[in-house]
Amino acid sequence: MTKILTPFVILALCMSVSFAEEEKPIRPALIVIDLQNDFRKYMDESDLKSAKTYINYALDIFHKKELPVFVVEHTDKWTGEPEPRSEGFQTISELELRDSDARITKNYGNSFRETDLGTRLKELNVNTVFLCGFAADGCVISTYHGAVDRDLNTFLIENALVSSDHKKRPESRTSSIQCRFRRCI
Repeated sequence: MTKILTPFVILALCMSVSFAEEEKPIRPALIVIDLQNDFRKYMDESDLKSAKTYINYALDIFHKKELPVFVVEHTDKWTGEPEPRSEGFQTISELELRDSDARITKNYGNSFRETDLGTRLKELNVNTVFLCGFAADGCVISTYHGAVDRDLNTFLIENALVSSDHKKRPESRTSSIQCRFRRCI
């Protein structure tokens, strides 16, 4: 079952000492996924407006507690878009990120696939992750499953998820796959 939490619950969890049944200390990290300039045109604006507030609240909690924050940025493996370090690749400016927040570049929906995210979380002894970002129906849920597969306690932050506005997406997934296939032949 997918777990969705409000920021107030995040605060309580971050201040907790242990899980009652396991007696393991909670070692949380926040993962902000794919809130990049080039993808803004595909976002549902009403979701984005709400999500920015909740994500900034979560960022504030994690920064004040000096807990790890990971910012995941996507570039398409086949097209190279958005190009890393380009304006379109950058995370939207409304988020209150810090230079100390770790950056992960990914090529797949799952933020763990072919990245060092899992290794970096393990090095920090993280056992609990809080996910937020874009697209709730794509990369966020793929990352959720990737985290669960790595036995991490995994939570989605309520109101900090942005859905795709499918009316704004000119290309279906099928045509994208066909385009990639044509490049192979």
